[in-house]
Formats: sequence, structure tokens, C-alpha cells
Amino acid sequence: MGHAVQILSFNEQEEAESRYVLDESALRSILDRDGVRDKYISVASVAGAMRKGKSFLLNFFLRYLKNKGSEDWIEFQNAIHGMEGFNFRGGVERHTTGIYMWSEVFHIGNCVVAVIDTQGTFDNKSSFRDNSTVFAMSLLISSLTLYNISGNLQENDLTNLNFFLEFGRMAGKSGMTPFQDIMFLVRDWMNEDEFDYGLAGGKEYLKGFMQIDASQS
Repeated sequence: MGHAVQILSFNEQEEAESRYVLDESALRSILDRDGVRDKYISVASVAGAMRKGKSFLLNFFLRYLKNKGSEDWIEFQNAIHGMEGFNFRGGVERHTTGIYMWSEVFHIGNCVVAVIDTQGTFDNKSSFRDNSTVFAMSLLISSLTLYNISGNLQENDLTNLNFFLEFGRMAGKSGMTPFQDIMFLVRDWMNEDEFDYGLAGGKEYLKGFMQIDASQS
């Protein structure tokens, strides 16, 4: 049975050389093993504000991947509270800190898919630098980043994302693209009469939003 493995944590000691600790042995235990190390690796992650259901969403990713995209994947382990996956809970306090990777990878052709869960941004216990660093690191290592937004896309969502991208660009090598693919996910969408659920409706909504944002700049 799989489980979440922390690969990036914070060093709370003031005299420490680095604020961030990468657990290389934990990472190797997942990626440097027979049947995995010789494959291409695709990393999928979800990032965004704290307490907006990122870990819960990732558990549906795991369910889909475990069932290899079968038609009845959504019915597998139907009881929510019994669903295997990343830990999550309700409330206002943060639950995930740092970066976690699921201990199992999923084989698709000559590629394996790894799933990571990241600390939510803008909690009341981490500095803006810590939040930015975790977000930027997840962007740098992910093949696909799902930017999790609740209710509606706001201008500050794009402003924050742009800052994180610039932070990632500075943290990476010169000329390195700070991310590969990024997709917005607007949760609890309430305006389906204007823009349909799904990718097509989302593209139309984002196109209109970007035009409005550009006209106001």
C-alpha cells in the first residue's frame, strides 16, 4: 500500500546553513529502484492557497492512476473517508508542510508518473519567502502543475503566479524554463451558464479574463 513521503522539509534551527532540507534517500527510495530508474519520469503536482482541497484532489488523481483510467475509476473505493491517499482534514490550520511525493509511481508506456503534494501558500505560520520557495520548487520539478483556485479567478492569482515564476527562474539555471506545463483549475465554479465546466469552457473564460486584465494594465 502506498503512502506519502516527505522529500522537502524546513530546518527550524536558526544556525542551520540551509532553511530547506531535501531528503535524498527518501527520493531515491521512490525513483531509484528497479523498473523505475530507466524510465522517463513525469511529475504531476497541485499547488495553490492553503485549505482549498489540494490533497483531497490529488487523491482522485491517485484513484484514476491506480485504475488506469478505466470507466468506473470514480467508483473505486467509493467511501471518501476510506480512500487511500495524501492526508487531509478540514479546518483553517495548514496540514501539509514542505513537499510530499507518493511512494508509488504509475507506469504508462515507457514513462512513470509521480505525484507530489505541496504546502499551501499564504498560511499564517510560514514566511512569504518560504511559501515562494516551495511553490517555485514544485514548478521547477513538475511536468504538469495544476494551479488550484477556489470559486473564481482573481487578478491577484495571476500576480502571485507571476512572482512565483520569476522566483523559480532565478532559482533555476540561467535560461532554464521555470515550468513545463501549468493548468488552472477553478474549483466550485458557479457560472456554468456563461462558461461550461471543463477544458473548453475554461479556455474561453481564461481568454476573456486575460483580455480584461490586459486592458486594465
